[in-house]
Amino acid sequence: GGDAGGAEEVLGDGSGEEDAEAEEGGNCDVTPRRKRLRDDAFARQERQGNEMRARAHKIDGAEVKAGSIVQVSVANVDRGKLDPTNATLVVVELVKKAKVVLCRVANCGGVCKDLYLRAYVRPLSNVSPAQIGLDTVLNSWRTLPTVPLRTLVTAESATGGQGMRRCSCKGKCNTAKCTCSKAGHR
Repeated sequence: GGDAGGAEEVLGDGSGEEDAEAEEGGNCDVTPRRKRLRDDAFARQERQGNEMRARAHKIDGAEVKAGSIVQVSVANVDRGKLDPTNATLVVVELVKKAKVVLCRVANCGGVCKDLYLRAYVRPLSNVSPAQIGLDTVLNSWRTLPTVPLRTLVTAESATGGQGMRRCSCKGKCNTAKCTCSKAGHR
């Protein structure tokens, strides 16, 4: 009995195709059959991605361009309990990096420091910047400060945004030291 441990190693499917392919290519990392399979898988994934983009475009609406009103999802930690889950912003510029188009967005609180892919913004159809008071932002966005999304959400918040503000005044808040006075919440 020349059995070494009883383990058998099966190579290929018995057709000898893998061995012939490996011998043709010498000591290459990828055999022609494996390359063909990988190329086919890549083509199928690319087709599936294009179909998903087309489906998303049909559901999500029109093209995003400068002047479009969009909504960006806001994380729970960046908003107050009563603030909306989406920030309504205007696209002020489209930035092309490599093969990707990114959206620069703003509202009356400033220009967002982050750029967003089309997949992360949801355009609002039939809404113009003038209708929601963002036409001045669109015209003068270069003069606005560059701020994080949390600051933009605070600017459009009815309750003052995320976090707590307290003052230690014992009477009326009318001194310059008071945090309420500084924040304009008198």
